[in-house]
Amino acid sequence: MGICFRCQKKFGRISVNWSAKSLSDLDIIPPPGMPADDKVCNNCKDALNKEQKEDRKEAKNEMKAELTELSTRSAEYKQKWNKNGIIQFKNERIAILKRAIGSQVEFIVAYDDLTKEGYRLMSIDEGMQAQGAGVTGGVNAFFYFQKMEYVR
Repeated sequence: MGICFRCQKKFGRISVNWSAKSLSDLDIIPPPGMPADDKVCNNCKDALNKEQKEDRKEAKNEMKAELTELSTRSAEYKQKWNKNGIIQFKNERIAILKRAIGSQVEFIVAYDDLTKEGYRLMSIDEGMQAQGAGVTGGVNAFFYFQKMEYVR
């Protein structure tokens, strides 16, 4: 006979009790601080399972809400998106330039304008690799800028 780690009640002679490992095997997180050699009663195991299922369900609902909100805001950004332009996207915080073959001068002008406005290059995505006709390297590379006042 022993005592339940969680509720501190004594186990009966035929009580079902659960170790930290057996809880983990059931995808139930043991109570904080529960040593490996302690056990919880069946009622506490069921309560832990129910609490954790509710927590997972709540987290899933929060993620759905965030995704819905993100989808709604995405529609606003898509209106400003110019997938065929040198300046793919620009707002008061970020800008994305696309370097395409045959438009290097326009790219340089846009790059210069952004740096003059206080944007800083943060990342480059080289895009797809092309080879042939003596040319190798990124085709349609993307340059991601952020306005310096928003960089922390």
